[in-house]
Amino acid sequence: MAPFELKIQPPQTNYSPLPSFYFPLPAVPPQAAPSAPAQTAPPPVVAPPTPPSSTSSTSPAPPPTASPDSLVVQLPVSQQGGLHIQQIISQPPQSGVPQHATSQSDTVQSDIIQDTTTGVDIAEVDTAVLDAQPSRKRAASEANASQPELKKTKTGTQQSASADGDFLKDTQGKFISFGEPEIWAEQRQQLCETLHHYRAHEAGVYQKNRIAYGLYIDAGVSPKDYFDNDIIITTLGGGKAKDDNGQVQRVRDHAIVGRNDTAFRNSVEKLQTILVIVGKKNTNCPVKLKHNFNILGHYHITAMWYDKSDTCCWMVKLQRVDTTTQPWYSIKGSTHTSLPLSVAPSQVCESCSQSTEQIYEEEWFCMTPGCTSYFKRGGVKIDARDYHYSQAFLSARSQFMGEVPVAVAPYLPDVTAGTPFTEAVINNFKQGFVCSVCGCCGRQKHWKHWACENEHCGATFPLRHEPMSIDEAKSEPEGRLKRQKDFSKLFTPIDQHMEGAYEVTKYSFPDEDGSIIGFVAVYKSTDKVNRHKNGADGLFTELSTMEEGDFHLERKAARAAGSIVEKLTQQFTRNYGATYKFIVRTESQSFSTAPDPILRVLKRCTWASEQAVNRHGGLYEVPNELLALGYTQSGEMGWHDDGEKTVGQTVASMSLGGRSTMHFRPKATTTLFGPPKRTGVKSPILQFTLEHGDMMVMHGSDIQKLYEHCVYSYGKRRYALTCRTMIFDKMVAEEEKQHAMESGTIPDHAEEFNYDGDADLATGVKPASKSKAVRKTGKAVQA
Repeated sequence: MAPFELKIQPPQTNYSPLPSFYFPLPAVPPQAAPSAPAQTAPPPVVAPPTPPSSTSSTSPAPPPTASPDSLVVQLPVSQQGGLHIQQIISQPPQSGVPQHATSQSDTVQSDIIQDTTTGVDIAEVDTAVLDAQPSRKRAASEANASQPELKKTKTGTQQSASADGDFLKDTQGKFISFGEPEIWAEQRQQLCETLHHYRAHEAGVYQKNRIAYGLYIDAGVSPKDYFDNDIIITTLGGGKAKDDNGQVQRVRDHAIVGRNDTAFRNSVEKLQTILVIVGKKNTNCPVKLKHNFNILGHYHITAMWYDKSDTCCWMVKLQRVDTTTQPWYSIKGSTHTSLPLSVAPSQVCESCSQSTEQIYEEEWFCMTPGCTSYFKRGGVKIDARDYHYSQAFLSARSQFMGEVPVAVAPYLPDVTAGTPFTEAVINNFKQGFVCSVCGCCGRQKHWKHWACENEHCGATFPLRHEPMSIDEAKSEPEGRLKRQKDFSKLFTPIDQHMEGAYEVTKYSFPDEDGSIIGFVAVYKSTDKVNRHKNGADGLFTELSTMEEGDFHLERKAARAAGSIVEKLTQQFTRNYGATYKFIVRTESQSFSTAPDPILRVLKRCTWASEQAVNRHGGLYEVPNELLALGYTQSGEMGWHDDGEKTVGQTVASMSLGGRSTMHFRPKATTTLFGPPKRTGVKSPILQFTLEHGDMMVMHGSDIQKLYEHCVYSYGKRRYALTCRTMIFDKMVAEEEKQHAMESGTIPDHAEEFNYDGDADLATGVKPASKSKAVRKTGKAVQA
């Protein structure tokens, strides 16, 4: 049997080449709209005028025809939607009849296997695809209506119940794709930290300033969703919940004017493309997908309507911007036809005077929400659940008139070049990048190098953090909001005094009965202290220039480690000394092998915590653990407490480089400072700024029980080094206890780094007067 080719069936009728778009809005005002006259039958649909015959490039080409010696068979494409494809099976030519021919540019050679049960040659597909159901919600042409199908399938509501995408695991069993995605990802954070136009960590629609930029379509395919080479029709998110069988179903109507539909309308007005990503569990996709997230490319919106089935929902029709090339997600062995510009027939409603296209093959009716004739025929409601999209509507094409983004995401230079990346390149890429070897979206997980997260690739990209002055590290982008003043709503006394060369401000924290349960002391440094021998300036430079083997910071999984929704911390971390829950045990580096700058910071925090606790009259515990954090281009540590059962009463930290603000608030479960806000949390009651060289000491276990804190980091580069005392007796596992004791032992040579608060710089320093900003401002902080 001769080779065959797969063809997309073009429209059978010529339409106007004019581009079309509409999204019917509510009739204004609905009550003022004239009532619809009684009708016994819907008015005829008015087709757009046929364009004059000419050689214009926008004129539709005549539909290709199969040779008379070919047998046409409907080929199953997907469970729910996909390409309307015919399989052309060549028979031996009759005498004098030429073989069917196609141009080389439109034909893709196919690998052939034979179905031994039917004798039909089919494209290279998984065997499970032979059991797939044909495309849904697509009107079959009259030419194919009488043709045999490879398998009899259910239609209408029967098919909706049995073939809905929620009941299928993924796209396994689909056709092999024509190509591979240029950009892809396995985890959502990889995608969101890399792509310019999609950064929605949870929602399907990514929007900013009420403009939609990206759309992710995965499981939860609706019965009227559609997917082919150039067109995607999908419902906008919202209104769904799981049923008794665990399947996601829409349970409530979309708002007529909602968040997502407004963002899509604004995208049309702003001529903004939509970056579309398809997930492995989207059963409308006609081909098997290898990755969890697959970038399809840029689309533009050509229609929106408020559809009505069991519930009402907004639907959107998206068209690929570049329809001239064959997309990678088309079926291997198929041909791609670029259809001419055209519009679908439309009609003006007599009730609301709004013009809408005929979307469904069965009939035209008004689709303007708020109109008295909305989804009605002669005043009678229309049940369109089993209606099919019209061929003219699906084949309509329009020209995108806006500017198409040049790049979807930043690509790193070729790894084979071997050139380290400078700070300027690091800042341009921020956290995410696309591997130039395999196309995988990757997060910057390591402080000193990039590594492709594709386990089958293994490409690495060296980084070089160039020497950076303190002033540059502290610099912030123009346009950042004006600094908020430090404030305190604590009604307890504030103690200000000098310790060595530092000005200290101590805030006392009350419990629910008003008793003091602990304090937070802020040690403010000066330029003179920072420039002193082994001071903050020198420590910052040493940490910035150390080799990766000596100072290996990396981002750790903060949630759902190893899963598709894994989220890494914003900051880069490294633990030294005793084991702390923030880091797994095997990754805590012993103090005996820690670099000297780490031990110098440890000794400074030891001095500050000892002075603060002794002045307060509490029990002082020597720190035996240090957690180093690195920030680039700002970042944050979300709301949390340090109340792990193995942590002692005192936490001390030192800040190097850019500034940060630390915020405290009562936990929502307490009675402190009034009831929670509507959001379920309480407002901050204390904020202070930590700048280069400053230290902070927090003492009192009950503070961790009743309060929580967060930190916002600013500037181009910042290090935060926090020391704790781990209580070995509270560790359950003996192995863990032994490891913590060994790693947390401070080596003898660290004694030379003992710190005295730079007592020689303290002579003649006068304590500063109390600051009104520290006392009270009366304004809450905006986190």
